[in-house]
Amino acid sequence: MGFLAGKRFLIVGVASDRSIATGIAEAMHREGAELAFTYQNDKLKSRVLKAAERYGSNEALCFPCDVASDEQIQQVFEGLGKQWDGLDGVVHAVGFAPGNELDGNFADVATREGFRIAHEISSYSFVALAQAARPLMKGRNGALLTLTYHASRQTVPNYNVMGLAKASLEASVRYLASSLGPEGIRVNGISAGPIRTLAASGIKKFRSMLDYNAAKAPLRRNVTIEEVGNTAAFLCSDLASGISSEITYVDGGAATESMPFEEPGEESWFPLAKPHRKARRNGGFFRSAGFSLQPGTRVCGPGPLPQLGHLRGCEPFWSRHAPIKKPAGVAGFSAGRRSA
Repeated sequence: MGFLAGKRFLIVGVASDRSIATGIAEAMHREGAELAFTYQNDKLKSRVLKAAERYGSNEALCFPCDVASDEQIQQVFEGLGKQWDGLDGVVHAVGFAPGNELDGNFADVATREGFRIAHEISSYSFVALAQAARPLMKGRNGALLTLTYHASRQTVPNYNVMGLAKASLEASVRYLASSLGPEGIRVNGISAGPIRTLAASGIKKFRSMLDYNAAKAPLRRNVTIEEVGNTAAFLCSDLASGISSEITYVDGGAATESMPFEEPGEESWFPLAKPHRKARRNGGFFRSAGFSLQPGTRVCGPGPLPQLGHLRGCEPFWSRHAPIKKPAGVAGFSAGRRSA
């Protein structure tokens, strides 16, 4: 018997077999949970119905739901109430921002409407679902779970307004946990590493993000939807009865590392600091804005990342320090030699 036997959960956000929500459904089903699903529109309905059948559910437990509509959210829980006498949790795996907001300099592309849409769909929808689920979760010591990303705390190129929306979402986790805790409802979030999903396809140069994360993470790889699913199943179970208001990282440890690190002689790839004409050079070191970089020092990779960009007077360039394997999908890669 699995550790979710007898539990009932609503999963919001299944869009394809590669969705993180699908990995969560797989893990919860394996552990014995009964599942209900929502689908955004008729285009996604058939996919969700197939997933529901695969995980022991049926069409009666699949509901249309555009999370931008309070009316549709309310109808979901009214429908659930006719099928189940209670609910043990909701998984919120929804995020969206207009594509033009996810390509380019944040200060150049941000708009009022894009800001509103990103926050309404990616953050407020979690609050709206929690409010609507509350009556069905009464007295069941249930759990609410959402998905976030580390760009809520550090800048990530092209993620732009979604980083702000994820920060808002994480704040919602804390405030909901405080508000609903006295009723026995726990609220948590999972900050997953980058995974190639339908939603991620809208982020420019996402494959470069995958390559960089894999090089940076202590595990030297990216995580899978199955690994996120296992963590989600645990957090929604009684095994995690003492955990609430937390953001749990499932990213191979990448968020704890400031830059990739390899032992000498290993295959590695990274940019070095190249001085602009105006940068001062002193004793074999490149000095800029109070930060010293010795020629050959590994800084970060791939590509000019925000922390490197803050080193005024320096620019990144690719250089051969050890045998270099070009990382797949990294544009603009060139193997030069340092000019020390």
